[in-house]
Amino acid sequence: MEVKLSRISTLGILLGLVYALAGIISAYFEPPYHIALLGLGVGLLFPSSIYITFTGSLKSGLPRRGMEAVTPLLAVLAASLAPPYSLISLNGGLTLGALAVILLGAHVYFQVVGWRRRESRLLLFYPVFSGVVGLTVSIIRGYGVIERLAISGASIAVSMVYTVSLTTIARNYGFDPSRRIAHIPFVILLLGLAIYAYDPGYSLSIISVSMVLYYLVLGIHRAAFVLGRARRGPPVLAATFRYMVTAHILSLLASIGALYSSLTGNILIAIHYIFIGFIGLHILLHAPLMLPQITGVILRKNYNPSPLILLALASIIRGVQGEASLALVVASLVVAFVQFRPVGLIGGVKKRLRGAK
Repeated sequence: MEVKLSRISTLGILLGLVYALAGIISAYFEPPYHIALLGLGVGLLFPSSIYITFTGSLKSGLPRRGMEAVTPLLAVLAASLAPPYSLISLNGGLTLGALAVILLGAHVYFQVVGWRRRESRLLLFYPVFSGVVGLTVSIIRGYGVIERLAISGASIAVSMVYTVSLTTIARNYGFDPSRRIAHIPFVILLLGLAIYAYDPGYSLSIISVSMVLYYLVLGIHRAAFVLGRARRGPPVLAATFRYMVTAHILSLLASIGALYSSLTGNILIAIHYIFIGFIGLHILLHAPLMLPQITGVILRKNYNPSPLILLALASIIRGVQGEASLALVVASLVVAFVQFRPVGLIGGVKKRLRGAK
């Protein structure tokens, strides 16, 4: 068996988008569907699918054979079944999610064998550790459906945001991912997930603390320096850096909002800050950069921060105006699609260029 990781990721991304849209639509009609499809669809399937190609690209872009092809494919299949199955059996859906994370860990292991990079291999495994811990305590401890699915999705997606950002775009802030300080947000996150077994409110507070610390490790205090350097480069580069810094500042505010909400007992608001204001903004940040590499589709390079601002506003007003928040989420996705709409296939463009010569 031989398969390209990008094809496996594309399958998971497409299914993740279907679950996300279905979850958004069902927000005020079927709350259990909303929670399950977004909690495990956006929290598990979508980021895991992207993570498969991300970790694979650190080794090579060649097709995989044998177990290197089987493990990521099975991981995506298990993650794809987890959201709908959780509607029938919540523990069953969470168990499928845990299986998907374990298989993802096996995939990551195959990618780091013989790895000779400066970064710690441990950074790539943290999403697996946090996913297993988060899903396990959700299965064993219980609590409400909202808390269980939210903590499960957050445990995986938040950790993946840390890994992808700290090993790639953090360099734009001058951060060296080989430094030991890179482990701090992950350790605090794992602590928060473990404490969930005793109190979900305190758990979300500690997770939110790890999110705030992530920005300090990332180097958000150097944002002005990054923007100043970007202005001296090409316009496209300057726009890209402005988009990145805007996403980070807005999601930092959402992280602070999640921390405040969890400390004051507003668990549902804190969960929406995490999913909309942190995970959602990072998806809009990374997707335009990573999707072309995964799907082979060229996207327009329009880095206007409008979709980021709309999504940040959606997270802020969720607690007082649920309908308006939902409308802003939809508007953000529509604007993002228009800005980064596909303009062609990478392979097709290359073929036309060869023909022109």
